[in-house]
Amino acid sequence: MPPDHLEGPVWSLRKTSVGKGCPQSQRGGLRFGLSEPATVTPPGFLPIPFAGLPAGFEAALQGLSTDTLLVLGAYAALGGFYLIVAPLALIAWMAKRWTTMGKIERTAVYGLVFLFFPGLILFAPFVNLRMAGQGPYTP
Repeated sequence: MPPDHLEGPVWSLRKTSVGKGCPQSQRGGLRFGLSEPATVTPPGFLPIPFAGLPAGFEAALQGLSTDTLLVLGAYAALGGFYLIVAPLALIAWMAKRWTTMGKIERTAVYGLVFLFFPGLILFAPFVNLRMAGQGPYTP
């Protein structure tokens, strides 16, 4: 269990007033410096329960600080965009524009395919980009 408070000097923005002998730019206002020893609350822990999660997983999440959870959330958001959102948007764009693309647009699409290849591989078994035929097949 983390301590309720930490004691010691803390870097902070504090309001100071400087005497008349100092230049105008140093009179009053906010200064960055070492403040008096104070009680500091560490980054908060999530007080809300995680509904529907296994007890061990919930206990593990309760032990993480909010900074750690924000970093994990940022990684999940970027990973989701890279592996799911961008490849699906690229597949939709290619399916719509495949027969009407110009040289520059096709080159840009090939570059994006190279960039988002891992996500495209994930969706490749489920996507059919074959062109529609001209009519029913007659042998």
